[in-house]
Amino acid sequence: MHAQLENIPFNGTMVMCSVNCSKPQVLEEALVFKGQKHVPPYSYFDRLDEGTVIVKIIEETNSFGSRVSSAPVRTKIENLLNNTDGMIEINMSEVELISSSFADEIFGKIFASLGPINFMQRIKITGMNRLVTQLANRAIQQRMSN
Repeated sequence: MHAQLENIPFNGTMVMCSVNCSKPQVLEEALVFKGQKHVPPYSYFDRLDEGTVIVKIIEETNSFGSRVSSAPVRTKIENLLNNTDGMIEINMSEVELISSSFADEIFGKIFASLGPINFMQRIKITGMNRLVTQLANRAIQQRMSN
């Protein structure tokens, strides 16, 4: 085991490790923190087999009013896009209202980075109410005009 300092543009701590998976249940044992078993929201490999990864926004953040609260969600979606060729479903069910900056951070930036065709091929948005749809559309339109 070794540690090294890397200068990367990342706020927080990133831990990288490798685990010898030859022992059954090794991951379950590795994910115990302070006596509590951590349960990931999904198994990455299970979701790859299904073809579509669902990101339920209501479960990803407690706030829908700022760019700061949406940046980690966008990062997660971008990481999923980079690690699978399947569809990413952004499920907006139960989200009644988002700020313009939240909409831009998720929908505008992802649209701008993928482009219109790739966005339509890779991203499926479900469960949006009329107001949230309007805000997301406006964020995308503003990114297109820049």
